[in-house]
Amino acid sequence: MRAWTPLIFGMLSLVGIAAGCSDGSGGGNGGDCVANATTACTGPAGCMGFQTCNPEGTGFTAPCDCGMGTGGIPGTGGVPGTGGTNGTGGTPGTGGGTSTGGTGGGMTACSTTFSDVSSEWCGQVKQCDSTSDEQTCINDLTNANAVRGPKFRCEYLDNLKSCFGTKDCVTKLNGTAFTTCNDEAVLLVAPSMVGADFCTAYGGALMNCGNPFDSAQCLQIVKTFSDETALAGQNCTMRPCAEIVNCVTSSFGGVQFGSPGCDDTCQFASDGACDDGGPGSSFSVCDFGTDCADCGPR
Repeated sequence: MRAWTPLIFGMLSLVGIAAGCSDGSGGGNGGDCVANATTACTGPAGCMGFQTCNPEGTGFTAPCDCGMGTGGIPGTGGVPGTGGTNGTGGTPGTGGGTSTGGTGGGMTACSTTFSDVSSEWCGQVKQCDSTSDEQTCINDLTNANAVRGPKFRCEYLDNLKSCFGTKDCVTKLNGTAFTTCNDEAVLLVAPSMVGADFCTAYGGALMNCGNPFDSAQCLQIVKTFSDETALAGQNCTMRPCAEIVNCVTSSFGGVQFGSPGCDDTCQFASDGACDDGGPGSSFSVCDFGTDCADCGPR
């Protein structure tokens, strides 16, 4: 509508001129006009306004009115408005339920637990060999990882569990499928920022204490554990040198890492099952890193 305003005013001006109602001064009451008629006019400084003719038709009742008050003190605008009552904004959203924290005192709950992994593996073995004792298998595997099982990372457990169904019965029955799936599950995850920070802090603490440290090995292991576990381990790096390693080992459920080296000194080495109690191990009957033929590089 604003674009049409100049045209409307222009038409009104022409009407006013044709009626002879304006003398161009915008002022006086003189001149003939149509009784009681209101016509357009040109006011002070060329403004466009209106005038009303008197009942006698002998002149206008007032000078050209452009709608701009003359004289007087400009209005103050009155008392500022309060803006009305503030809105309540509606009922705040609940945001959904909060996490229960899972097992381990505040740790993030995983949709897949190590118990689920054990059940899946032993069920797969049972399908390949109906004579196998599925419940004993579950108990042995779960018990072997009772301490560290709740500390594993959710993504690692998900990958491990989903892998079993892709392997054939030969590799499941000789135990290599479990080790292979572990290797694949580890490859599918990368160290989290929290895990990387732990390795940096742990490596610095060990070297300050004069101990060797393998950063690559640390990152390879820590990425299979939850951030809560890594944070607990990082807190250990503030302790005296004599306590750091044992504290970290306890935080990771008995897994020892950070020092280079891997061998096959385990009495059950090369039997097709990982026995060192580390990530993906079937049993925890040997020291960590002493069954590399079955567990892979540690």
